[in-house]
Amino acid sequence: MACSRIQRISEERVRPQRGADDPDESSDDLRLLSEKDLARLTGFSVRSYQKWRVQGSGPPYLRFSSRCVRYRQREVQLWLNEKLRRSTSDPGGES
Repeated sequence: MACSRIQRISEERVRPQRGADDPDESSDDLRLLSEKDLARLTGFSVRSYQKWRVQGSGPPYLRFSSRCVRYRQREVQLWLNEKLRRSTSDPGGES
């Protein structure tokens, strides 16, 4: 499946069928973001996301081919939330 077709399907924001794991999941949660989309939204470079994929430290991603990588919007939001800190001494995670 071509990468552009995957993007079009994502942009259609297909609703999950009944009986899916999370029936309350909104269509925005299913939206797939390209590296460029993600870079524009977060201000990090495309190269940063590529590096984080190699290191395993970035948000979870989907690889459809060597040139087609997408991120679920919901997973990116969860990853960003994990990075929130209240102070410089806050280690993150559960308190």
